[in-house]
Amino acid sequence: DYDVAGVVNWHGGKNAPDKILTVHSTGDVVGKIFAPSNPVYLRNLLLAIEENRVKSSLDDFTTMTEATHWTGTIQGQDINLIDKYQVPIFDIEIGSTLESWKNPIAESVLANSLFRVFDDDIKPELKDIKVLLCTGGMHFEETFSNIIINTEKPVSIGHILSNQWMVQGEYDKEENYQYLKKCVDSISMKVDGIVIHDNLKSAYKNAVKKLGEELGVPVFKHKKLKKPSDLPI
Repeated sequence: DYDVAGVVNWHGGKNAPDKILTVHSTGDVVGKIFAPSNPVYLRNLLLAIEENRVKSSLDDFTTMTEATHWTGTIQGQDINLIDKYQVPIFDIEIGSTLESWKNPIAESVLANSLFRVFDDDIKPELKDIKVLLCTGGMHFEETFSNIIINTEKPVSIGHILSNQWMVQGEYDKEENYQYLKKCVDSISMKVDGIVIHDNLKSAYKNAVKKLGEELGVPVFKHKKLKKPSDLPI
């Protein structure tokens, strides 16, 4: 019996940024399958990593989240395994070169932060957050990461559907609208708002706006995240 699963790993990729500490929710956006997502646990981990990074003077590293994905997809594994877990699954990683993977301070920061995933049990106020679904943008979208790490307004993210994978998954088509709702249903908390990145084309924006109307929540541009106090949530 357990409440959360974490895969502690190294992050890599052809154009992957280096010197990063990252946590992200799991799913296959193109395949339209999403693991359970818990925004409180995601935020707990990211805030703990950022706090420990600063305390350890690991100044050349950056704490980030990523677009929702599953490493197993790249390795040719069965995506239908993703939603068989009944608890949230997070990838928790150091990236993205051998030098960074072997950095003992980065390893210590990540390891010590794992114990903080249930910080909301000790500090109940951490449960009181606003939850976003983010759409469009790149795999590493700084504004999406910063809105969680910036504690001016307690905000977290359920899933991030990057521009590339929304296009590949053809989320502009009416028959695929149901999978946007499926994504929302995989998030353990009520979604309070939906963010649209400017680079998302109009057909995809329209699908996302329709979702917002159905949920009765505000849909707004990602640039608004730069001023948390003015968010319409």
